[in-house]
Amino acid sequence: MGRASETGRSRGEIGAVVTRQLLLEPGVWSAAALAAHLGETGPRRVQRIVTELQAAGWTVVRDDPGQKLTISP
Repeated sequence: MGRASETGRSRGEIGAVVTRQLLLEPGVWSAAALAAHLGETGPRRVQRIVTELQAAGWTVVRDDPGQKLTISP
């Protein structure tokens, strides 16, 4: 099990929430905005999750301005 975040959520839980939000609302969230929405102190964990999704074969698109994220399996 992953280390708890500032919000008390495990890394796995944050990963599931991030993935769900990005699938439900493509092109709406940047890593920083999503981290703030989840109560994280910074975007680093969200960025790592997105990088791990990309490494696992997911398509990740970062749209300018603000690096809005869209993911697809």
